Amino acid sequence: MRATLVPNEKGALIPLSRVAVITEAQNLATYSHEANQREVKVTAEVDVNKASAIEVNAKLKTILPELAAKYPGLTVTFGGEDEDTQESFASLGRAFVVAILLIFL
Repeated sequence: MRATLVPNEKGALIPLSRVAVITEAQNLATYSHEANQREVKVTAEVDVNKASAIEVNAKLKTILPELAAKYPGLTVTFGGEDEDTQESFASLGRAFVVAILLIFL
């Protein structure tokens, strides 16, 4: 079986097995759909000793425009910690506006 190669931080191709632990699990043969579109869910855990989830998501977001150009119709949504972070910032923004209004009053 041929190893899947991925670029490292220096751009060199290395085997995926050097940076990820891949496990296989049996699941029901189903197709997931979201808004009448077939979806593929990718989940991962971040080694916090090497990078934070925010750093990893930022790196992914820089790569996504290239993938979207290569695969038209590709849409990506982030969940988990990224979703929680975005909700926290939105809540903080609303609280800031309310605080300014209260100070003004």
